[in-house]
Amino acid sequence: MKVRFSLIMAIIGIVLASCGDDNDSEKWLTGKSQKFSINSNLRRETLPVLKARDVWTATVGYGTSDQGWLTLDKTEGEAGTVELTAFIAANTTKKYRSATVTVTCHKETVKFQFSQAGMTGGDEPKPSVSARVAKIEMTNFDREMNAVYEESLAFRYSGDVIVGADYHSRDKVALTESDVVVTIDRSQSGKCVYTMKETGMPDEVVNATLDDLKRIVSVGDMQMTYGVEGFLAKRTNGESTWLYDVDVKSNLFIVTTDKRLVYQFDPALPLRDDCNIDVNFIAMMTMTSRGMLKYAVLAEKGNFGKMLPYVIYKAASGKESYVFSPQIDSAKTLTSLDFAHRYNDLPYETQKRCVITYVD
Repeated sequence: MKVRFSLIMAIIGIVLASCGDDNDSEKWLTGKSQKFSINSNLRRETLPVLKARDVWTATVGYGTSDQGWLTLDKTEGEAGTVELTAFIAANTTKKYRSATVTVTCHKETVKFQFSQAGMTGGDEPKPSVSARVAKIEMTNFDREMNAVYEESLAFRYSGDVIVGADYHSRDKVALTESDVVVTIDRSQSGKCVYTMKETGMPDEVVNATLDDLKRIVSVGDMQMTYGVEGFLAKRTNGESTWLYDVDVKSNLFIVTTDKRLVYQFDPALPLRDDCNIDVNFIAMMTMTSRGMLKYAVLAEKGNFGKMLPYVIYKAASGKESYVFSPQIDSAKTLTSLDFAHRYNDLPYETQKRCVITYVD
């Protein structure tokens, strides 16, 4: 996963390297140590910039028995500016833990000390959810803005837990309709089974396996891999592989398979973080195909790792592009999202609209 650093940090590094005492020019490694005291949440930290006169290495030492929870974006480099980012996993225990990052050049070292608090109030993180999606409705339009295909998905709840959904689709051109009843079985630890029953058709059963962070690591024949920051990093079904690269600084989500697809998110439009459904994931899932809305039952918050916390506003690949126009209320709740599909060399576009209603 690529992490891009700002020019400002590079400038700060030059200033730090040049503002030391007169002996700094003779040192192999210059820069300042720092202590980080952080909470239990997953996060990343950009370390103060160092200056090395020769090749350098960076190592992580753990002061407690918990290992592997802090990683670096790189562990060695050539002479010049040393810019490092530390990725810190969420501490899902109640115990404090510590680690030290040591940068070394010709036996000279600079150390960065980390201490992370344990969780309070529970051994496992519980996602905060207060905005529950009741129904998602999607309408596809032709070039003249006539509705040609409609879908809806109404969620069923037991308390705050989604236990199923009712899907309906209507093709207004072919004059056909279909109904699917979705049930979710969460009775097995580390698993989730989605059963989709459509009248006159064999049941479709989708088995999902979850990791300790409740993320889907396999669904059907698809395997998922997550990066150190918690974003989806790779998806494969044995025949094809999709690589995901998140550029947090530029708010880009880049998917590479047989073609490169770049999603852009608008930092001026933040989403509330307590919604139980990842509406951006639904937009990415449904933008190219009809009939996909029934699979939105898999888009519960956290199922596929983290997403950028802003509204998606553009997707582009080759000569195609999608532009999204959201409606957001004063509580940062996304209530509708319009999709405009365009070919760069054609004068027209096709559109679809997604309307989201919530449980009162």
